[in-house]
Amino acid sequence: YVRLNRKRFWRGELSDDKRAAYEVLHLALSLVAQLMAPIAPFYAERLWGDLGHEDSVHLSLLPEVDVTAIDAALEQRMDYAQRIASLGFSLRKAGKVRVRQPLAKILLPVLDEDFRGQVEKVEDLVKAELNVKEVEYVSGDELSKTIKPNFRVLGKKVGKQMKLAAAAIGKLDAAAISAIESTGSYDIDLDGTPFTLAAEDVEIAAKDIPGWEIASDGPLTVALDLTLTPELEREGLARELVNRIQNLRKDAGLEVTDRVRVTLERQPVLKEAVDAHRAYIASEVLADAVAFGDVAGGAGVELGGDVGEVRVGVERV
Repeated sequence: YVRLNRKRFWRGELSDDKRAAYEVLHLALSLVAQLMAPIAPFYAERLWGDLGHEDSVHLSLLPEVDVTAIDAALEQRMDYAQRIASLGFSLRKAGKVRVRQPLAKILLPVLDEDFRGQVEKVEDLVKAELNVKEVEYVSGDELSKTIKPNFRVLGKKVGKQMKLAAAAIGKLDAAAISAIESTGSYDIDLDGTPFTLAAEDVEIAAKDIPGWEIASDGPLTVALDLTLTPELEREGLARELVNRIQNLRKDAGLEVTDRVRVTLERQPVLKEAVDAHRAYIASEVLADAVAFGDVAGGAGVELGGDVGEVRVGVERV
């Protein structure tokens, strides 16, 4: 919550939105202090006091459940957002693409219309978490899948009929696979004997798409486009530069509100990235100017790729 709402907290004016962000955080931390008090009494007391409460957390009444505040739909879409983000992060790791490198889009096969409506409400959160430009929804059959028996589990259930079960599973079409994913079961015939497959009896995976990485979590599947265009690479380099400048600010002991002037060593690839994203860089690091020139006394930072190490100077204005 803190990480995702950082911009709300640091926004200049005390707007209703900023006040709401602080009030939610204060309430959440107060409840955390109360709930953790029996197992971490001293830290809970410190947190409670830092939040401005005058009494002891150990003298406060534990909160009672407010069933009217439970929003099952909100919990469902946040669960979707977390699972989609987790799959996306695993795909980035598999493709060795850093999170700071923007990507074009992800594909989400639509489980049902309720799924799409729920994810659309947290789409901006998903895009921010995974650092992608677009979420594209596709029908389940547009991202074809394969199915095979989970021999370790299914073998214990069907025994000598394993060969028949494997053959029947191999003949299942996209509709059958979708039914297993949505309902968790599917009926097959084993030489005249009906048998109900459970989701655990099979292994379902999406077929590879060139240039994409695909991962699944039960019925939920995410396909991530790993293709890097020059524009995306320049934006990724700008984000890496912001990270290095922020570290230099911290190392210099600057306050988070201090304005700075940034001077960069001349480097062709870096210059293209900075020219394209100068306003973004300046805004993120609170720079009055981001310019190229002679960097006397600056620090060497590693940006990787075609840029390598460059010298960066950060001076308080």
